Amino acid sequence: VATSPIRAVLCSALSRLGLARRIGGLGNVAAPLRAAGAVDPQPWVRTLRESILAENTEALEQLAQAPELAAVPADAVALLGYALAEANQLDASIAAYEAGQRRYPNDFVLNLELGTRIAQRDWDEHGEAIRYFQAALALRPESVEVRRRLAAALKSTRRYGEAAGVLRDAIRLAPNAADLYARLGIVVRYFDLDAGERAFLRALEIDSNEPLAHTGLGLVASARGDQDGAVTRYREAIACDEDHLLAYLNLGIILMERGEYEEAARMHRRSHEIGSGRAAWPYPTEHWIRWCGRLRNAANALPEIRAGGVPEGSDYQWYDLAHAAEHQRLYGLAARCWSEHWAEHAPSEFHAHRGTLVLRGAECAARAGRGES
Repeated sequence: VATSPIRAVLCSALSRLGLARRIGGLGNVAAPLRAAGAVDPQPWVRTLRESILAENTEALEQLAQAPELAAVPADAVALLGYALAEANQLDASIAAYEAGQRRYPNDFVLNLELGTRIAQRDWDEHGEAIRYFQAALALRPESVEVRRRLAAALKSTRRYGEAAGVLRDAIRLAPNAADLYARLGIVVRYFDLDAGERAFLRALEIDSNEPLAHTGLGLVASARGDQDGAVTRYREAIACDEDHLLAYLNLGIILMERGEYEEAARMHRRSHEIGSGRAAWPYPTEHWIRWCGRLRNAANALPEIRAGGVPEGSDYQWYDLAHAAEHQRLYGLAARCWSEHWAEHAPSEFHAHRGTLVLRGAECAARAGRGES
C-alpha cells in the first residue's frame, strides 16, 4: 500500500471498511484501520485511527476541534463522527458530521449518519433528520436501510402516510424482509387498524420470530380492548428478543392497568435498563417504577377507604387511590376518589385540571351506574 500510486484511495477504502465493520459488528475492525494508519500520509488521520483503536475519547474530542478537520477526507470525518457517538459524545459527533457534510454534501455516509445522530439526540429533531435521510436516499435510491431510517423519522413526526409509502417502496426492494412488514404495520395501524394487522401477520409468515410483529399484534389487540391477547403477544415478542424495548414498555403499562403492580414494575425496570441510556429517551420509566409501588400501597388501602376511611399523608394518595380503584374496576369508589376528594384536595399545580378530574369522576360514576366491573 505504501508504494502504491493510489495510496490515498486505498487508505480511504480501508477506513470505510473499518467503519462498515464497526457499524455492522462484522468482525475485525483493527486490521483495516492499522493497515491504513501505517501508510496514511495525513498525520491527523493517522492519529484518528490510533485514538479509535486505543478508545481514547479525549483524543477524539481534540481531533474534532482541530483545524485540520476542515481538510480531511469524507471517510475520516465519518469515522470520527461514529467513534464520538460510540463514546456517548453525541453533540461532538453531530458537529463533526455537520462540518463534513458541508464540505462533502454529496457523501452518502455523512448524510445518513448525520440524520441518524440528530434523530438519536432529541425526539423533537426528527424533522431535521428527515432532510439528511432524503439526501442520502437521493444519492442511493435503491437503499433499503435509508428507507428504514427515513420511515422511522417520519413516524416520529406523525407523518404516518408518508412513512407507509417509504416502507412500501422498501418492501418492493426487499420483499422477504419481515421487519419491513412489521414497521409498515406500526405506522399503518394509526389510520387503518385492520391493514396494520395484515402487515404484522405477513411479517410472521416470513419470520415467526420477528419481535416487532408480535408487539404490533399486541397493540392491535389492545386497541380492540383485548388485554389478555395483548399481554400474550408482548410476552411472545420478549421471548423472541429479550431486549425488545417496545414490548416491555407496553406490557408494563397494561399490567399497571390490570393492577399487577409488581410485575409491571419489573417490566418498567427492564425498559429503563434497555433504553434510558439513550440521548433521546421520552419515557418516564423511573416515575412509572415509583408509581407502581405507590399504586400497590393504594390498592392495599382500598378496603379501608371503602369503609369510609380517609388516607393519611400526601394529597397525592387520593390520586393513587382513584387509579387503583379503576384498575380493580371499583368504579363507584373511583368516582368518589376523583370527584369528592381528589378534586377538592389536589395540590396547587393541579388546580387548572380540576374540571378534567371531576369529569373523570363522572365517567367512573356512569360506569358504576351501568354495572360495569
